[in-house]
Order: sequence, then C-alpha cells, then structure tokens
Amino acid sequence: MIFQQQFESLILSLIQKYKHQTDYLEIRLEESDQEGINLNKDGIQKIGSSKKVGGCVRSCYKGGFGFASFCDLQQAETKVQEAIAISKLIGNSKTCLAPVPAVKDWVKIKPLLNPRDISLSEKIQILNSYKDVFESVKSDRIFDYSVRYAQEFHNKIFVNSEGSYIKQEFLSMDFVLGATAFYNGVQTPMQKVFNCTQDFKFCKNKEDEVKEICADAHLFSDAQDMKGCETTVIMDSALSGVFAHEAFGHTSEADLFASSPGGRETLKIGRKFGTDKLNIYDCGDMTNYSGSLKYDDEGVATRKSKLIENGVLVGRLHSRSTAYDFEEEVTGSARAMTYEFPPIVRMRNTCIGMGDDKFEDLLADVKDGVYAVSLRGGFGGENFSFSPLKGYRIRNGKICEPVKNFNITGNLFETLGRIDGITGKEDFSTLAAGGENGGCGKMEQYPLPVGMTAPRIRISKISVGGN
Repeated sequence: MIFQQQFESLILSLIQKYKHQTDYLEIRLEESDQEGINLNKDGIQKIGSSKKVGGCVRSCYKGGFGFASFCDLQQAETKVQEAIAISKLIGNSKTCLAPVPAVKDWVKIKPLLNPRDISLSEKIQILNSYKDVFESVKSDRIFDYSVRYAQEFHNKIFVNSEGSYIKQEFLSMDFVLGATAFYNGVQTPMQKVFNCTQDFKFCKNKEDEVKEICADAHLFSDAQDMKGCETTVIMDSALSGVFAHEAFGHTSEADLFASSPGGRETLKIGRKFGTDKLNIYDCGDMTNYSGSLKYDDEGVATRKSKLIENGVLVGRLHSRSTAYDFEEEVTGSARAMTYEFPPIVRMRNTCIGMGDDKFEDLLADVKDGVYAVSLRGGFGGENFSFSPLKGYRIRNGKICEPVKNFNITGNLFETLGRIDGITGKEDFSTLAAGGENGGCGKMEQYPLPVGMTAPRIRISKISVGGN
C-alpha cells in the first residue's frame, strides 16, 4: 500500500514544502502484515492476522527534536506542522548531526519459498504434523506441548530534507516448539526457537527436535536444583550470544552512557576489557538474521561495527546525534520499533567472534563447573543476571548430571576479563529475538527484532546462584 505512487508523492511533496522551516526534517511511512498460528495438545488455540499502516515525522531545529506520529495518512501534513512546532519550542542551541550521504535505494526481499505462497490450511497441516510427533514420543510426565508459527511482512519508506529516499522490505518468520513436564509438583518447560527471513522451509523437518525437547523435559523434570557457588561456567552458543547482547551490547549504545556519571571515562576507547582472544562486534549487513537491515531508521547504511578487538574497546554504536557528539563515525544503529516511536541507538546483530579453542579442550581443564545451555530469562547491563534454560555439572572434564533453576550473575567488566576460552566455527550459531520469541527492549520500545551470534565461551570464575 505505502509503495503506491500517491503516498510516495505525498511525503516527497511535504518534505519539499516544509524543509526550509526547520534545520532537518524526515518522514517515515510503515506498514506491517502479520499472521500467527498457535496450537497445543488440545488443538488450535489461536489463528490470527493483522495489518497496520502509519507514519511519523521528526524535525530538528536549533538542536531540539520534535516528533509526531499518525495512523491516518491524511494527517501527514498536520503532523509535519506539529513536529516542526515542537522542535521550535524546545530548540535553543545548534542542530548537530553527523554528516551522511543522501541515499536513493529500494531494498527488496527475495524469499526462496515465500510464506504467502503457502496457504493457511497447509501451514496448519504442518503444525498439526508436529502435534502427532509430540503425542507419539511424550512421556507420562509431559502434560502439555505447543507449536507456534508467526510471520510478518514489514515495508518502510524513509525520506528526509537532505535528499534521501529509501524503500525497504522485510520478512521475519518465527517457529517455536515447546514441551512442559510435571513431576513432584514442579513444572519444567523446554523449548526450541527457530527464525528465518528467507525461506518458509525452515519450519519443516523438525521431528528430531520435537523428540529432543520431550526427552529434555522428562530428564530435567527431576534434575537437582543448582546450589549457589562461585565456579567455572561454559556457556553454549545461544547463551553466549545473549551475554554479548545483554551485558555488553546495551553498554555499547552511546546514548545510554553518554550522559551517565563516569560513563564516558569507563567506556573510553582503548581501554582493555578482556583477553586478546575476545572480539565483539555488531552488524546489520548479515543475511537471514532478525536484526539485518541495509539502512537504519535515519537512512544511514549499516555496517559491521567493531566494539571489542583483541580485548580492547575500539568502538560503540551510534545515531547521527551521538556520532557527532563523540566525533566518531556513524554505525547505522538508530532504530525505532514502529512508526509510533522516534529512532534511538539500538543493536542489530551482536556477535562474539570465533576463537581457536575446541569444546573438548574447554571441558578438559575444568575440574568442577557448570555447562549452561540456552536462556530462560534475565537482565543485562553492567551488572547482569541470566537464568539458563538448563545446565549440566562438569566434573574432571566430563559433562555429568543435569541441574536446573540457577542464575549466572556478574559484573560485566570483571567477567569480560575472565573469558579464557572461545570455540570456533563448528560451534558458531545464532539466536534471534523477534515475533513469537519476544525481542529486545529499551526504554518504552519493545520488542525490536535483533540477532545474537556466538560460539561457546568459558568464564574461569563467576557467581552461580541457586533459585
């Protein structure tokens, strides 16, 4: 809809009409088309679809930003006037945005198997086939299971007073399998999450994963709770990715620490934070990742942004405003959850670079520790706490009995210096957060699709707390 000539002509004409009344002006139009199916042991619980169209205007005058959003395109001109008026009310200094080239581009999706070519009945049939597998392999302890699928087509237009005119198409698909065991009065949930942006086939042929989920739910239903201690922890790739995102990624967002007491000194470029083998970066230019995009919501091209290189802080994530403030390059990291919000500094796909260690070597050096797998919940920042989905005790270099209900807690800067093992390409995998799998939250904007990619890492000493 928004790619129709009449709407494109409307916002281009508004930019031309009003750009001389303010220092900087931009308009975004967006539309989303969502579909979802949920089922459990009792059958289909939800089938739904929704469509949403709207836009927003952002004006900057003498350093003051005015923002206004609308869900009726006929309100666009009124909202342009409103955003400019707000910026003039609060602007009292100088408009400072890092310079970027004007861009004209249309970024199209090219699905291998488009979910729009798969009928709703076919999708239901695929989900029901997993229901049959759950029924065939579940144990007497498993009292519920679920299969969820969600897809979203999202289109955006961005125009600004500097001459940029960008159209982007996005597709995200999420597929979640879960099973819950009940034993001795305690529920034990297990799940696997799959994401794709290119091919509907990603949710097919997952029968082995269903069997694994059921086996884990049964196994961990009577696993012992982990007792609190300080010990060595090896994180699987999913949990390592979450660590990179929550503990360090948010800390790298320049708008968060720019005005915090001591923030700039703590995160001073060139400071040593980890061992030479530690590399962390964030990027938007990867294919088939939930946080992938060619241009951010300020019309800035995304790129690989190195954050830590060989243990040393070398960069952070920026909007045009923060890049100017820090006198650093833009990174294409200004993102808004929807047209209802202005862009703020956000991650795209946050990654820990591959190392040279083998998983068996990481295990071999551990006399007593924990192998933590996947994520149940938690929070990040300088002081973080994560709850793994499951874990195993490590004894004398061997993975031993399962344990559950524990948190991994630490201080970011201390923990980075204790990462003494990072595996290689064979362990490099991706966890995405978006759609059915939630997403990244910051300020009032939640959930924003992001990606997290990492190998396994070993932390020589960290607090593990029992629940």
